[in-house]
Amino acid sequence: MKHRFSTGHASRWVTTLVTCLVVVGILLCNIGVTALFGKFLVQSDLTSLNYRSTAGGRGIWVKTGLYSLVDETVNLLSSVLESAHTEDGAPAKVEILFCADEDLLVANDEMRPIYYTARLLEREFPKSISVRTVDVWNNPSSVDDYRTTSYSAIYQTSVIISSGSEFRIRSPRVFYTYDSVEETTPWAYNGEKIFVKDILAVTRTESPICCLTTNHGEPVANAKESGEYSELITVLQNAGYRVQYLDLSAEEIPEDCRLIVTLGPTADFSNDPKNPGASEIKKLDAFLEKTYAFLIFADADTPYLPNLEEYLEEWGISFGRTEDLDGIYQAVDPENDLGKSGERFSAIYSEAGRGASLLSDLRKIGGHPKAVFENAATISYSPTYEVTYVMEDAESGTPAYSYGAYFSNGNSREICNLFYTGNNATALAKEDGKAVLDDKGNLVTKTDAPFCVATLSTESRTVSEGQGMTNVNEASYVCAIASTAFAKNDALSTNAYGNTDILLQILRGIGQEILPVGLNFKTLPVEEFGTDSETGASYGQILLFGPNGQTAILTLVPGLTCLILGCVLLAKRKKHA
Repeated sequence: MKHRFSTGHASRWVTTLVTCLVVVGILLCNIGVTALFGKFLVQSDLTSLNYRSTAGGRGIWVKTGLYSLVDETVNLLSSVLESAHTEDGAPAKVEILFCADEDLLVANDEMRPIYYTARLLEREFPKSISVRTVDVWNNPSSVDDYRTTSYSAIYQTSVIISSGSEFRIRSPRVFYTYDSVEETTPWAYNGEKIFVKDILAVTRTESPICCLTTNHGEPVANAKESGEYSELITVLQNAGYRVQYLDLSAEEIPEDCRLIVTLGPTADFSNDPKNPGASEIKKLDAFLEKTYAFLIFADADTPYLPNLEEYLEEWGISFGRTEDLDGIYQAVDPENDLGKSGERFSAIYSEAGRGASLLSDLRKIGGHPKAVFENAATISYSPTYEVTYVMEDAESGTPAYSYGAYFSNGNSREICNLFYTGNNATALAKEDGKAVLDDKGNLVTKTDAPFCVATLSTESRTVSEGQGMTNVNEASYVCAIASTAFAKNDALSTNAYGNTDILLQILRGIGQEILPVGLNFKTLPVEEFGTDSETGASYGQILLFGPNGQTAILTLVPGLTCLILGCVLLAKRKKHA
């Protein structure tokens, strides 16, 4: 009896020891395999197929492959990276920098596909592309090379694509497709297209041209006379442009020009219907038909420019003028005053709509970087534009806002506000720099604040990319900033204000870079089967028994194996009992 007890006791110790060793072995094996697979990116993409059926009942399989590269990406980048060289002739190197540790990136549903796409690009092009992670939260100086001021918006979710001195900072939102700018849930993934687009941008030999117009009284007439606007030239260059000067009345717009900037004009643009070849307005209009951009700075001292302002009104932009058109309204905002009795003030960011989306990264910064406006004119929508008011959505946290829209002859334009005055601001009528008085000697003012001081007008175009499924939104942009002081050195060269980052954000938002045609978006896998309420089409992700069968194998085989082994061991123990 004593011998049997000792044997049973020893047997239990052996069983416990073997169990512990097996558990420890499994954990070590799991850690090792995870580390090796993570290092060499050994994986199987289980998101590769999605099933959809039309309203008529015909089913189709849509390949998504969130964690794999399509052949078009590899082929396009192969040719690009093969020909990309630095100024000294060395092959161009691209770095993709993530601003959080790898474990945080992998654990985040939004960042995971972006991170793995970058790693796949690194694996495919190890000599040209490298991926690196830094912890910007604990080590903010690690991304100082990509900051323009201390306000520069670089977060743990930021993705930086760089080559040499060129770089692009992307928020995770741009890697996805949403139904509207206010939506928070994406339905498609554009990661490969965004990476290819930015790699093309940072490795191209020639940067696009930005032309500064001359011959209209602009304070910046050439490289030697930039004076108090020299920082503006630097900002344009930091946005990726080569800056040139353009006399639009005598010169043609360069072929590589993507942006035209007019700063504080005091003389009108020519518009001779009898001589369209010499018409500056006609040239500008033909330029914007190519989905490029025009940026104008004006202020409360800008005289009435009938040709230019009439053209801007076609884009929905109307400067606030008196009835005789000779006077212009100056925004005065004592509530947000920065030292000149309200004439120099901190403007308020638009919180909803396309304008808010353009500046969304900056709005995430607590308190928002200050946008300083001085001697600012007011801007309103043109009378030909239909104003749409969008009610507040308390559930999504979207405030009420408005935008202007214009539809004619197949053209679709939309105008939205970027910056406002406060609700207690006034607009003071000025003419030749002096306040306008009415018949009774009182100041002519408007009190229907808030007043818009910066706006963006967009003409959208949709280009199909094959199979009737992929659409790429391209657009022409006209942006008006109603303060020339916004671009002066004292506003752009200080960390006290966010004008530099705001201007960079606008320039990169309206800048037209090369779009890789043929790279389709990838529809995101849905969680369950359902029916589209508008089309009646059914949709759903095949979780277990899709044609590839990988999910079924990895789900069922381990469980069945354990079940069979358990049954065998149980039968043997009963046999020997």
